Amino acid sequence: FQEIENESPEDAGKTYIFLDEVQKIEDWSDQTKAYHDSYENLKFIVTGSSSANIRRGSGESLVGRISLHELTPFTFREFLKHRDIEVPKKNFEKLPIPESTNQIKPKFSEYLETGGFPGLIEKEQNIRRERLNDILDLTLYRDVVELFGIGRPELLEAIFKSITETSGNTINYNKLGKNLDAQYKTVRKYVDALEQSFLIEKSRRLQNNTLQEYKKRPKIYTGEHGFCQLQNTEKGLKAETVAYNHLKTLGKTGHWRKKQGEIDIILKQKEKLKAFEIKYRNQETAKNFEKFQEEYPEAETLQITKDTLDRENRKIPLWLLLTHI
Repeated sequence: FQEIENESPEDAGKTYIFLDEVQKIEDWSDQTKAYHDSYENLKFIVTGSSSANIRRGSGESLVGRISLHELTPFTFREFLKHRDIEVPKKNFEKLPIPESTNQIKPKFSEYLETGGFPGLIEKEQNIRRERLNDILDLTLYRDVVELFGIGRPELLEAIFKSITETSGNTINYNKLGKNLDAQYKTVRKYVDALEQSFLIEKSRRLQNNTLQEYKKRPKIYTGEHGFCQLQNTEKGLKAETVAYNHLKTLGKTGHWRKKQGEIDIILKQKEKLKAFEIKYRNQETAKNFEKFQEEYPEAETLQITKDTLDRENRKIPLWLLLTHI
């Protein structure tokens, strides 16, 4: 950098330095801060395979100097684009039927099975599963264990696999701990570590205040549905996981649960609520919207199906919804 800086003309503009796998460099945040503060026209782009390490490594030294961008696996729209299928993005309240429907529906079945890791979608099933296991081993046993001081790596893996198999269910820390011979506090710590590492997502219950939301046990989804193929997750749970991971990009997400029933996914955009019931395998009409709207009369509702499109009764196939997110 010093050589480039000395040889560059004064009006050369900004100099960009790209650092990959930056988490492997000791004190990287302090070093980049020193250069950033010393050279006005210098900008760093840092990337790495361990997002939790990067987020924690940025620490206090880069506060006000860093902007974090999370690179997620392919959404369904990105998956289609990778397959050279372009779908105009519309407001999903209107959702026009794409002309390429006959191409899109089979691709969604493929996406549901393969997942969204770009490097794996072209692989055969056995190779894909092998690579997924490699990713999981590296992430759990290298990144998460080292970063969060995990004393029982095999327990961490067992918790993740249990969550993946039951993705979308409400977690019971006591029951999970009993099944895995672990204390409640340990299970909570390990689940939190998985969340901070972006391996899982917590869906909190919709309450009137934030404190109450955090008191209730959350539903938990695997952060990438591709991992579901390692645990043979039931297809309906996998579909709900895909729906949740897409809808969370649009706003704050959670769920609603009372004695009267449950709504799978609640999306909050500004002060507006949208309620989604996933009926991917069972095509019966969702029964809890009416009870939900007694408490939230202004909320909009949408039932997500496998193939049924019924605009009058606000039913839409999952594959169609995701083409517009």
